[in-house]
Amino acid sequence: MLKKQRNLTEKCKKSFIGWKLPHTYVILTIILLVVVGLTYIIPGGEYDRVIDPANGKTIVLPDSFHFGEGNRPDFFDIFLSVSRG
Repeated sequence: MLKKQRNLTEKCKKSFIGWKLPHTYVILTIILLVVVGLTYIIPGGEYDRVIDPANGKTIVLPDSFHFGEGNRPDFFDIFLSVSRG
């Protein structure tokens, strides 16, 4: 059993030779740039909200969606977003 497990481990190591996972900051930077790029493609919008008199909670009106301007980040906002987050 141990020999089969060792052979399987060797096969897995051979299949991943030459491929290395990038650093965590590289992955986070790529995700950040993709999300910032999507803010220019996907339009922003919002639903209207009202306070429910029965329980005092804020609820969303189902058919009240409308597009808005939204806040698109500037070039320098990309670098500041990590520290602000």
